[in-house]
Amino acid sequence: MGAQYYLWAWGVYWLAAMGCLLVWYRMTRSIRARSLKILLRAGAWIVLCTPWPQGNESGPLSPAFLTMLFDGLTLGPESMLRTLPVLLGLLALLLFLLLVDAVWGAGKREQRPPQSS
Repeated sequence: MGAQYYLWAWGVYWLAAMGCLLVWYRMTRSIRARSLKILLRAGAWIVLCTPWPQGNESGPLSPAFLTMLFDGLTLGPESMLRTLPVLLGLLALLLFLLLVDAVWGAGKREQRPPQSS
């Protein structure tokens, strides 16, 4: 596959991923819990938009979850572990940032003066 087809394939994938994320954004907008809403939205972003090399050596990139899925289907479940740490690491970073936001946001809410009607 030539470089131009590769770029076209990524362009189509990104367009489709943005469409899926837009639908997911609209589906999660009715959730009242802000942290859960952010977790669901950013988790979908991480899963759909994290690139990863297709083979063991660096080469053409593909979405990490698709690489993990196809490695598991073709090479066996133990080969899925090649991509899993990256996705889990990004999700752990997301959870850490949500925790920091919750702690920092709680401090800001305590400092805010009460509103008078």
